[in-house]
Amino acid sequence: RPAALRAVATAYVALASHADLQRDCIAVASSTISALFKRDEDSIDDAPDYDASAGACADLTTSDAWAALFGDTRDDARAAAAPVVHALCSIMRDDDATLRDAAARSLRSFVKAAAAADHVRDICRDDLVPHVLDALALADDSR
Repeated sequence: RPAALRAVATAYVALASHADLQRDCIAVASSTISALFKRDEDSIDDAPDYDASAGACADLTTSDAWAALFGDTRDDARAAAAPVVHALCSIMRDDDATLRDAAARSLRSFVKAAAAADHVRDICRDDLVPHVLDALALADDSR
């Protein structure tokens, strides 16, 4: 994945430790983004750790996982769920078909969970779902 995406992920993880952002949902988002963009420590060419990325995606296939990211308020959802959704959308453009499939499953779970959470419906509908639909369409290998 492009270095710019890794840099943004690294910056988010660093910001999550700021005193003003000490909320459970942001801690969950930070660890999720860290796993999604983890590098293979044994790789000589700094390759992504596909197992860690796929595992992070698999962890996001339940409504409970997304509820932890949505937090209790709209601001929580914007600060925690939105970066994870955007990270998954970027993974949908990865060369690895297995990883794209794992990200697609996570994004489908996001849409279902967002529809059930009152405090995030409008954020998800207006800000995030259009990006998810675009990413899913771009990654559709059946076309």
